[in-house]
Amino acid sequence: PDEPPASAPGEPPTSTPDEPTTSAPSEPIVDATSQSSGIGSDEQAVYAVFFAENPGITVLRQATATDTSMPSAQDTADFVRSGLPTVSDETIDAYLKNNEQIDQLPADMNIGVAYHLLSPAEWAELSQQPDWGSVLKERYPGTDGFMFFSRVGFNAAHDQALLYVGKLYGPMAVEAGYYALEKQDGQWRIVGQIGRVMA
Repeated sequence: PDEPPASAPGEPPTSTPDEPTTSAPSEPIVDATSQSSGIGSDEQAVYAVFFAENPGITVLRQATATDTSMPSAQDTADFVRSGLPTVSDETIDAYLKNNEQIDQLPADMNIGVAYHLLSPAEWAELSQQPDWGSVLKERYPGTDGFMFFSRVGFNAAHDQALLYVGKLYGPMAVEAGYYALEKQDGQWRIVGQIGRVMA
């Protein structure tokens, strides 16, 4: 089914906001679609790489996200090829296909850290507040922002991966980029990155 294009990480979705949450919930915030995204163990292992040095409580945007500054899939492919020349066309094509629509991250991923999912409704409510970065820190003590992920594109051998990852700290404070990973000795390792920082 057709889905609307992924919104920019700093833009709220059009969902109706929920009432504000005043304290961190004991369970991840999920919606009815969060268990059916098809995100398998290999994809979760790629996500886990980004938390290897950050074992604290993590807030993740539930909806997947891509770089909406790119006008087209071809522009995305050209940008990745220019900055990450070792990434194969096969991997790039898989990344583009897997991100044709927005998916929802599930609540039961094995990514090596405890995490809370920031639902579309909660993000809509939170982003309406001018200083939402401070509100987020109060709501989820120990975090300094929330992370967002695209779906992962793999080559056929599943030893190369490409994804878009970012962290949003507050209004107009974001770092994001494309990451290339390779599986070496059974472990995923970051081998390249291109992106931007806004502050």
